[in-house]
Amino acid sequence: MEWQNGIEDNPDVPFYTCVFEEMKLNPEEGVKKLNQFLGTGCSEELCEQIADACNFTKMKQAKKNTAPPMVNALFKGNKIAFYRKGEVRDMKN
Repeated sequence: MEWQNGIEDNPDVPFYTCVFEEMKLNPEEGVKKLNQFLGTGCSEELCEQIADACNFTKMKQAKKNTAPPMVNALFKGNKIAFYRKGEVRDMKN
């Protein structure tokens, strides 16, 4: 894949990857790993709060409640077209 070549060709550039399936299984651990990579120094408690706030259901609801007018083009009635089901192996929804 092209992006993998970019990583290999630029070993001096920090690059972080996260996989949806891993984040779905253990979001707290994923946020902690990202925190470590970025060196933000967030506490474990804050990482857990971030993971909770980024829960698919909460983010979908928040987008519905706070979407700016420019984003309303992504809506179909009350359904948000941008979000899928948030499930692993969800290519056909």
